Amino acid sequence: MFSYFVLMSWFAQLYHSKLTRVYYALFFIALGITLEVLQGLGGIRYFEYADMLANTTGVVIACLVTKNRGKDLLFMLERRIFHK
Repeated sequence: MFSYFVLMSWFAQLYHSKLTRVYYALFFIALGITLEVLQGLGGIRYFEYADMLANTTGVVIACLVTKNRGKDLLFMLERRIFHK
């Protein structure tokens, strides 16, 4: 969940267009599902619906966090580090 939260948070802060954010959210959800299916086919790791749900939850939480106050977190961090 944390990895997908970080991925979606990152891209949601880079792209503020609502439609672009929806596309990225759908892409990351599809990525999580696809990787889980491939893991099940590989025979080394296991296919689990709970992992798909966790990945999707990470994406959804990131969308909610970056919707308002968290949308400029990367900009504020960059300003603090490089523009002292």
